[in-house]
Amino acid sequence: MLRSNVRKVAPLALVLGSCAALASPCDDRANSMPEVRACLAEQNESSVQAVYASLSAKLRARMPRAFEGFETAQKSWAQFARDTCDFHAEFNAASVNRDDARIHCQAELARTRVKLLRSWEMQLDKRP
Repeated sequence: MLRSNVRKVAPLALVLGSCAALASPCDDRANSMPEVRACLAEQNESSVQAVYASLSAKLRARMPRAFEGFETAQKSWAQFARDTCDFHAEFNAASVNRDDARIHCQAELARTRVKLLRSWEMQLDKRP
Protein backbone atom coordinates (compact mmCIF):
# COMPACT_ATOMS: atom_id res chain seq x y z
CA MET A 1 0.00 0.00 0.00
CA LEU A 2 1.35 3.40 -0.99
CA ARG A 3 1.46 5.91 1.86
CA SER A 4 2.43 9.23 0.40
CA ASN A 5 2.43 12.29 2.63
CA VAL A 6 1.60 10.20 5.68
CA ARG A 7 3.78 10.70 8.71
CA LYS A 8 4.51 7.49 10.60
CA VAL A 9 3.77 7.70 14.31
CA ALA A 10 6.42 7.11 16.91
CA PRO A 11 6.58 3.49 18.02
CA LEU A 12 4.04 2.94 20.74
CA ALA A 13 6.82 1.51 22.90
CA LEU A 14 7.99 5.09 23.38
CA VAL A 15 4.54 6.08 24.57
CA LEU A 16 3.49 3.13 26.69
CA GLY A 17 6.75 1.65 27.91
CA SER A 18 5.89 -1.79 29.31
CA CYS A 19 3.27 -2.42 26.62
CA ALA A 20 5.96 -2.38 23.96
CA ALA A 21 5.67 -6.09 23.22
CA LEU A 22 2.02 -5.64 22.31
CA ALA A 23 2.69 -2.61 20.16
CA SER A 24 5.00 -3.89 17.44
CA PRO A 25 2.41 -5.40 15.04
CA CYS A 26 0.24 -2.31 15.44
CA ASP A 27 3.15 0.04 14.83
CA ASP A 28 3.63 -1.51 11.41
CA ARG A 29 0.07 -1.18 10.20
CA ALA A 30 -1.13 2.06 11.79
CA ASN A 31 -0.54 5.62 10.65
CA SER A 32 -1.80 7.49 13.69
CA MET A 33 -2.04 7.04 17.42
CA PRO A 34 -5.80 6.49 17.28
CA GLU A 35 -5.19 3.67 14.77
CA VAL A 36 -2.50 2.17 17.00
CA ARG A 37 -4.79 2.35 20.02
CA ALA A 38 -7.64 0.74 18.07
CA CYS A 39 -5.32 -2.02 16.92
CA LEU A 40 -4.13 -2.65 20.46
CA ALA A 41 -7.69 -2.67 21.80
CA GLU A 42 -8.56 -5.26 19.15
CA GLN A 43 -5.55 -7.38 20.10
CA ASN A 44 -6.47 -7.20 23.79
CA GLU A 45 -10.07 -8.20 23.09
CA SER A 46 -9.02 -11.00 20.75
CA SER A 47 -6.58 -12.50 23.22
CA VAL A 48 -9.20 -12.65 25.97
CA GLN A 49 -11.93 -13.90 23.63
CA ALA A 50 -9.79 -16.73 22.23
CA VAL A 51 -9.07 -18.19 25.66
CA TYR A 52 -12.61 -17.48 26.85
CA ALA A 53 -14.08 -19.33 23.86
CA SER A 54 -11.89 -22.36 24.42
CA LEU A 55 -12.68 -22.62 28.13
CA SER A 56 -16.34 -21.79 27.53
CA ALA A 57 -16.79 -24.68 25.09
CA LYS A 58 -15.18 -27.12 27.51
CA LEU A 59 -17.27 -25.90 30.44
CA ARG A 60 -20.49 -26.02 28.43
CA ALA A 61 -19.82 -29.66 27.51
CA ARG A 62 -18.43 -30.89 30.83
CA MET A 63 -19.85 -28.61 33.53
CA PRO A 64 -23.06 -26.93 32.33
CA ARG A 65 -23.95 -25.50 35.74
CA ALA A 66 -20.50 -23.97 36.12
CA PHE A 67 -20.74 -22.62 32.58
CA GLU A 68 -23.68 -20.38 33.51
CA GLY A 69 -21.70 -18.81 36.34
CA PHE A 70 -18.68 -18.48 34.11
CA GLU A 71 -20.65 -16.50 31.53
CA THR A 72 -21.93 -14.17 34.25
CA ALA A 73 -18.42 -13.77 35.65
CA GLN A 74 -17.00 -12.93 32.22
CA LYS A 75 -19.64 -10.26 31.63
CA SER A 76 -18.94 -8.81 35.08
CA TRP A 77 -15.20 -8.86 34.40
CA ALA A 78 -15.68 -7.02 31.09
CA GLN A 79 -17.68 -4.29 32.86
CA PHE A 80 -15.09 -4.15 35.66
CA ALA A 81 -12.30 -3.77 33.08
CA ARG A 82 -14.12 -0.92 31.30
CA ASP A 83 -14.83 0.90 34.56
CA THR A 84 -11.32 0.36 35.89
CA CYS A 85 -9.66 1.65 32.74
CA ASP A 86 -11.98 4.65 32.59
CA PHE A 87 -10.94 5.46 36.15
CA HIS A 88 -7.27 4.82 35.36
CA ALA A 89 -7.43 7.15 32.36
CA GLU A 90 -8.99 9.96 34.37
CA PHE A 91 -6.77 9.41 37.39
CA ASN A 92 -3.63 9.71 35.26
CA ALA A 93 -4.90 12.46 32.94
CA ALA A 94 -2.60 15.10 34.41
CA SER A 95 0.54 13.18 33.46
CA VAL A 96 -0.44 10.87 30.56
CA ASN A 97 -2.76 11.11 27.59
CA ARG A 98 -6.10 9.59 28.67
CA ASP A 99 -6.26 7.29 25.65
CA ASP A 100 -2.72 6.03 26.24
CA ALA A 101 -3.49 5.41 29.92
CA ARG A 102 -6.68 3.56 28.98
CA ILE A 103 -4.99 1.28 26.44
CA HIS A 104 -2.16 0.52 28.86
CA CYS A 105 -4.74 -0.43 31.50
CA GLN A 106 -6.63 -2.59 29.00
CA ALA A 107 -3.44 -4.41 28.04
CA GLU A 108 -2.56 -5.12 31.66
CA LEU A 109 -6.05 -6.36 32.51
CA ALA A 110 -6.24 -8.47 29.34
CA ARG A 111 -2.92 -10.17 30.13
CA THR A 112 -4.09 -10.88 33.67
CA ARG A 113 -7.47 -12.23 32.49
CA VAL A 114 -5.86 -14.47 29.88
CA LYS A 115 -3.53 -15.89 32.51
CA LEU A 116 -6.44 -16.64 34.85
CA LEU A 117 -8.61 -18.18 32.12
CA ARG A 118 -5.72 -20.38 30.99
CA SER A 119 -5.14 -21.56 34.55
CA TRP A 120 -8.82 -22.52 34.86
CA GLU A 121 -8.65 -24.32 31.53
CA MET A 122 -5.57 -26.27 32.63
CA GLN A 123 -7.36 -27.25 35.85
CA LEU A 124 -10.37 -28.41 33.86
CA ASP A 125 -8.17 -30.36 31.44
CA LYS A 126 -6.65 -32.26 34.38
CA ARG A 127 -10.05 -33.42 35.67
CA PRO A 128 -11.20 -36.91 34.78
